Amino acid sequence: MVKFKMFFLKFLILSTLILVVWIYIGRFYQDLVLVFSKPILILMGYERFIPALRLGDAYLVNFNLVPFFALILSIDLEIKKRLKLTIFGFILLFFTHCLDLIAHFPAVFNRSEFALAVVVSLPILNFGVPFLIWMMWIVKTLEHVL
Repeated sequence: MVKFKMFFLKFLILSTLILVVWIYIGRFYQDLVLVFSKPILILMGYERFIPALRLGDAYLVNFNLVPFFALILSIDLEIKKRLKLTIFGFILLFFTHCLDLIAHFPAVFNRSEFALAVVVSLPILNFGVPFLIWMMWIVKTLEHVL
C-alpha cells in the first residue's frame, strides 16, 4: 500500500508539473492536430468553414496528454519500454484528437447523427484511453506498485 501511495503522489506531482508546461506548449499541439486534420476536412468539403475555426484555448480542456505522460513517468519502466509506450500512446491519442476535431464539422454543419455520436462519445473515450494504454503496457510492473 505504501508503494501505491508513493506512486499516486508521484503521479499527482508530475501531472501538476506537466500541466504547467502544457499551458505553454499545448497550443502548438492543438495547431498540429489542425494541420493533420485540415486535408481530411478539405476532402470532406469543409474548406470554407476552416478559416472560421477558432479553437482558442481548447487545448487546456480537450486533450489528455498530461495524465498520459504523468502515468508513464510515474512508474519505473526500462527506457526502451517507456519509449515504446510513449510513441504508441502519443500516436493513438493524436489520431483520436484528430478524429474528434474532424467529427465536429459534419456534426455541426450537416447535423450528422453519426458524427454527433462520435463527438459525444470521444470525450468519454479520451478520458479513459491514457489509462487503458498505460495499463495495457505495464500490467506486470503494476503488480509491484499495488
